Amino acid sequence: MSSPSLWLPRDERARPSFALEPKSFANLTALPQEPNWLWQGFLAPGMLTMLAGHPFAGKSLLVSGLLQAFETGEPLLGRKIKPASVLLITEEDQAVLRERAGRFDLFGIRSEYLDRSVSVGHEWSALIAGATKQALTKKHQLLIIDTFTGLAGLGDEQENDAGAITSRLQPLQVAAGMGLAVLILHHMNNANQPRGSKAFRGVVDISTRFLRKQRSRIFRLETETRSTTSIAGSLRAELIQAPDGWFYRALDRGSNTTKAPGQ
Repeated sequence: MSSPSLWLPRDERARPSFALEPKSFANLTALPQEPNWLWQGFLAPGMLTMLAGHPFAGKSLLVSGLLQAFETGEPLLGRKIKPASVLLITEEDQAVLRERAGRFDLFGIRSEYLDRSVSVGHEWSALIAGATKQALTKKHQLLIIDTFTGLAGLGDEQENDAGAITSRLQPLQVAAGMGLAVLILHHMNNANQPRGSKAFRGVVDISTRFLRKQRSRIFRLETETRSTTSIAGSLRAELIQAPDGWFYRALDRGSNTTKAPGQ
């Protein structure tokens, strides 16, 4: 049977369903050479960042420290922070979130979350479209997905399917195109590389590996970016578990220490 679109006049078939407005390359001169970083070198509006690490390595803990830094505006791991708020979409339950919130003094922050009671079991595109709308309505600057594989409904075989990965990343690219910074948490394989298809690195703007030896409080962030003006490289840090609050300390020379309020 012929496609219904073939019944239309030729000029109607060629007409797009939305208005296309090409931009002049001259407009690019008005843009700053460096992105408007929320977290210097890692997160910026309009960019999609991937943070990959082994399960239980500490990625979600780092996100908690990041939420605290966005609230206070203090540098994190020696990199500048712009005060901001976040919409976190997580597959974890409220009990785990409460424990981390207590460790990093997050109970009074402006950022918000959607836990597994809302995030799990929903159609992926609809979930991200709804979250993007909520983030923009609430004037959040950053959308965090923890974890991408768990929430996007990817099976083991689909993780290696470039088409499946690209289609799941597309709603996040749309969110970034609407001005949000987007961060996805993902798992690594035994070779310490992001698990699954190489399509991840082909789509994301910044790829960061979270590397930590088992039972060690010291970790390293290894960052790659497609931009020649962005900060890339290695950053070593330590998680300090103090009785009155947890905080991160940068171990690289010249970096700053970021503590929880009251430290």
